[in-house]
Amino acid sequence: MSGNAPTPLSAADPRRLGPYEIIGRLGQGGMGTVFLGRSPEGTPVAIKVIKPELAEAPEFRGRFRREAESARRVRRFTTAAVLDADPDGPNPYLVTEYVEGPTLSKMVARRGPMRPADLEQLALSVATALSAIHAAGIVHRDLTPANVLLSPVGPKVIDFGLARDFEGSGEFSRTARHAIGTPGYMAPEQILDSPVTSAADIFAWGAITIFAATGRAPFGEGRIEALLYRILYEPANIDGVPAELAPLVDAALQKEPERRPTAEALRAALMSGGDLVPGAAASAAGLAAPPASGREAGGEAGEGSRRRRGHLFSRAGRGPAAEEPPVTATPGSSPRSGPASVATGLLTPPPATTSRPPATTSRAPSTPGPTATPGPAATPGRTATPASPPPAPPGSAGPAARSGGPVSPPSRGPGAPRSQPPASPAPGGPPGAPLSPVPVASRGPEARSGAWSGPGGGPAPTVSRQAPPTSLTGGAGAAGGQPDEGHDGASQRPGRRKALLVIAGLVVLAVAAVTIPLAIGSGGGDGGGSAANRAELSTGLAQQAAAVRAGDPAKAKRLSLAAYRIAPTEAASAAMIASFTADSWAALPGSAAAYTGDALSADGRLAAATDNAGHLRLWDLSNPASPTQVADVPTSGAGAGPTAAGPRFLPAGGLVTGGETGHTWDLTDPHAPNLLAEVAPQVGQVVRLALSGNGKLLATTDMEQQIDLWDVSDPAKPRHLRPLRSTGLTTDVALSPDGRTLAIAGVGGTVSLRDITDPMNPVDRGQTAGGLVGQVNAVAFLPDGKHLVTGNDDATVRLWDVTDLANPKQVGQEWRGHKSGVLDVVPVGRTLVASTDASGALLGWDLGAGSSNPTPVSLDGQVAPRYAAADGGGKWLLSAPADASAGEVTLGSTDPAQLVKVACGTPANRMSATEWTSLITGLAYEDPCAGR
Repeated sequence: MSGNAPTPLSAADPRRLGPYEIIGRLGQGGMGTVFLGRSPEGTPVAIKVIKPELAEAPEFRGRFRREAESARRVRRFTTAAVLDADPDGPNPYLVTEYVEGPTLSKMVARRGPMRPADLEQLALSVATALSAIHAAGIVHRDLTPANVLLSPVGPKVIDFGLARDFEGSGEFSRTARHAIGTPGYMAPEQILDSPVTSAADIFAWGAITIFAATGRAPFGEGRIEALLYRILYEPANIDGVPAELAPLVDAALQKEPERRPTAEALRAALMSGGDLVPGAAASAAGLAAPPASGREAGGEAGEGSRRRRGHLFSRAGRGPAAEEPPVTATPGSSPRSGPASVATGLLTPPPATTSRPPATTSRAPSTPGPTATPGPAATPGRTATPASPPPAPPGSAGPAARSGGPVSPPSRGPGAPRSQPPASPAPGGPPGAPLSPVPVASRGPEARSGAWSGPGGGPAPTVSRQAPPTSLTGGAGAAGGQPDEGHDGASQRPGRRKALLVIAGLVVLAVAAVTIPLAIGSGGGDGGGSAANRAELSTGLAQQAAAVRAGDPAKAKRLSLAAYRIAPTEAASAAMIASFTADSWAALPGSAAAYTGDALSADGRLAAATDNAGHLRLWDLSNPASPTQVADVPTSGAGAGPTAAGPRFLPAGGLVTGGETGHTWDLTDPHAPNLLAEVAPQVGQVVRLALSGNGKLLATTDMEQQIDLWDVSDPAKPRHLRPLRSTGLTTDVALSPDGRTLAIAGVGGTVSLRDITDPMNPVDRGQTAGGLVGQVNAVAFLPDGKHLVTGNDDATVRLWDVTDLANPKQVGQEWRGHKSGVLDVVPVGRTLVASTDASGALLGWDLGAGSSNPTPVSLDGQVAPRYAAADGGGKWLLSAPADASAGEVTLGSTDPAQLVKVACGTPANRMSATEWTSLITGLAYEDPCAGR
């Protein structure tokens, strides 16, 4: 296995394992660390070392031994061969063939969807690999784009040797319960804790084929519970899959495992170019996990052992006739709070029967008190999936429901029926589904996923905290009600409750311990007016705004403004920026010019821009509603040459500009900028500049290989410290806020990091990973100094952790949203990053709540490439055209309080009392623009 470039070993890493020399790290996974090793014959190998907490369990070691033995029986064909294993040593490990080449996920992220011919080769290779894996009695269970390597000899499947659900004893097992699988590529039976057979791998084959063909996730993006919901009840979006492959992908993504083809049937169909062999689907679910040994089948005593065994082995080999009904709530069963409730709320409706959307889609009326509309036809014994929030079950409708007002979900006390969440739109489907009412009496902590639900992702199911024994709206019958129809008592077994716990554990693990706002709460009796309740309601509305923004931006604007009116939470502030910054731009006065750079002072009261005619222009922004140009100063007469570049404000009221010769300026009187001194490198020009946070250290570059460091603590007497040389052509430089680290971006696709704690003796520390298609065009440190962002020629923005300069690490995935090479990246306040590209797009990326994979939002609608700058408080953005054509400098707001004025200038942005009542319960209508 491979897919990652090796990184240096840490002090704690082993240097030798058995006969294998350890020479580098390849990656970290859920079960352990993967190292690059060398065999006694000198052959490179990949060695997966199991986590100590897993290795401590004797049961795990036994299963590890059996799995390794089974994996060695897999024919090599298109897999990374398992070569060796040591299940008994102090550090159990598995040795596999080292395969050079990127993973499918990385290749698609870099270059986009695969060409049809390459896609067909991938589909055939993975189907062949699965055929070999299944023939050895193994189920992969975690087939994803990250587990397919694109080697020089073709695609290869990796990580099949340990892809089983090892569920040992001890605290680790009780808290982590590995329901193996990656959200977005898991089969429905994996989510439901039903018997997992080779058919689960076939489902994953269909999902990764969609990803390779289209570049998008098969079930969209967004919160983990939304992904699981879509997998269970909604069709995958196969638009964009070539016609030759679409029928096979459609067959592989059937919700019922017995309806999927076998790997061998897929391989044969791909080889022949024909249809699936009739009856091939019927046997797809036949291969379960390898049967337990005799000791496991009967040698272990005790109910606890039988329960643990049952999760993995007891249902192995059961055919479709033994399949259990869908998960349902058990009337009268012991209520469970916490994670189990999450899964219960998500898994109520039955799975859809095909992977294609129905021919017609019913839409719920846009009136208060949404009612259920018909969805796909129900299968016998199952309930049709609702296309909108369902009404309260019989016997649970309170007065509000009977009168057509907003209906809060019923409580989940003993004997109460389970409510169903609204179905989120299928990826690429209609985005305008009605939103669920948000009860204000919920009291969970604010929750945000690792990324907003983006285009195609659809809104996550809205799930509310409820207060037994009555509904939040006070309905008299909410605590009672009838059991779900179509489910008998035979399906209500402890094993199903266990399934809920498994799913809940998966949700908790995948969301990295971010609390999901769903549990049983008391309501508090405060009528929804407390600060905590208002904050939670505000956050919920902001998240709904993010979910619908791509499909219904007008609704997103109303939700964003209402959310901020209720409480100015972090989520609501981000929603205001996403919805209204694009409406806030205004041109600064002055003639058009071809600009070469722009800047905002830290206090946001002055703006500066330089142009290719050698002029410096200044604007007074003390009154943002009426900015004035206060200076237009030619710099060429001072020996700067025909072009000025890259202005940067100094903290003490000065300015630095570049050009053929750079200069420092005194701006005590902005109407009359006073030239102080030259910043003249011995070699080259001053094309790009970077300042430290305290404004005392300046770095300049000539865009060749020359970099110079300057002490500008006295702007009247800038002191040249020393020149530096980069290893290649330089495209941008950045200084950390503390002035101790210099980042140098270049055409080689990496960023070099130098420790300049002593500027006279800089030390090379490391560089970011390569692998970009093209160069790094822009680099900037975030305010914490521990992270930097890069704008790349491959149209991506990337976030890096540079806490350890010798080992910088990319955080999360590449940020995608630009259509052309990124020109500029600018931190805006603490949690927002703005980026521009060659096509003119200006995108915003919200890093609030620790998100490392944000969804892009458009911050401006211009179509010309531009530079961008931000003030120190993160309240303003400045934009200047960056191409040779003349244009205007414009100013936009990223201050939510200022954006309220922008929003309220358009009556359509106000949420009406009727819409408020249809979405919010327990809080009286508040005009979002009252008093403005």
